[in-house]
Amino acid sequence: MDAATRRNLELTETIRGEPSPTLASLLDTCATSMGSRLLRHWLHHPIRQHGKLTRWLEAVRALLPIHADIHQALRPVADIERITARVALKSARPRDLAALRDSLAALSAVKTLAEPLEAPLLQELAALLPEQSPVVALLQAAILQEPSVLLREGGVINHGYSANLDELRALQTDCGDFLLQLEAREKARTGISTLKVEFNRVHGFYIEVSKAQSEHVPDDYRRRQTLKNAERYITPELKEFEDKALSAQDRALALEKQLYDALLDQLAPFIPDLKLIARPWRVWTCWRRLPSALFSTITLNRNSSTTHGWRSSMAVIRWWKPRSSASLPTTPA
Repeated sequence: MDAATRRNLELTETIRGEPSPTLASLLDTCATSMGSRLLRHWLHHPIRQHGKLTRWLEAVRALLPIHADIHQALRPVADIERITARVALKSARPRDLAALRDSLAALSAVKTLAEPLEAPLLQELAALLPEQSPVVALLQAAILQEPSVLLREGGVINHGYSANLDELRALQTDCGDFLLQLEAREKARTGISTLKVEFNRVHGFYIEVSKAQSEHVPDDYRRRQTLKNAERYITPELKEFEDKALSAQDRALALEKQLYDALLDQLAPFIPDLKLIARPWRVWTCWRRLPSALFSTITLNRNSSTTHGWRSSMAVIRWWKPRSSASLPTTPA
């Protein structure tokens, strides 16, 4: 069809250049934007071969009994095409990778539902879906279940993925436990029951001993501050912990960025496989919520010969015309 015909038919854009009401706007209840893009492509490039059209009608007809199950299995599916492109450009955000992980994890459920179906097209699409993608295991190990929106905020890399990162996080959250343990050890070592291990933002970490007990401190205590009734000290162990704790947040953020960049490099070899998965996946997401009117049309011809497929196509056109008219604004008389 030429451009003028497409515009007059208002397939994806009205004559005024608006996105709705159009045939695409009424048909598009796809699960993802990649399904919506595919639907618009189908509308502009309709199937003209009778044999291919028959295969598609058989596939949609076979989906009728399990439509609700397919709908449920495809709930977590994201736009794999777009995410794969971002991974290739190394511009994918943490939640893109989380969405990719959850989408790929749904592969086995859809494959299990589709394999028993007799429609050849569905079997071909199911065959392109792997049982389990290795990307899922990698992302499950590397990315938190609900990561931060931005990498610079931290909270992206999963616990247990990097021992160094876990240690830096522990320094931020478990300072209190370390100080209590150190205080108990130092009381036992020095015999000073009033000894305290504390922290403030001005002087950092310190061991506080009263003036009366200051002459009993060990040789490795270094004076940090003198008060009216107390002396404050620091030990090599406490100094080492202080250096780690005060810089732990900045170091953790820097390490998370390094690990995230390395993860994108690890995903690079899987990009061709992800593209192959996305091709059948966008078809499934486009089929996820076909309008009930189309289902009704095909159901009427379920026991008919495949030559009646053209009747279904004409029924879609008849279904579209009154709905397009009804969706137009009413002009007052």
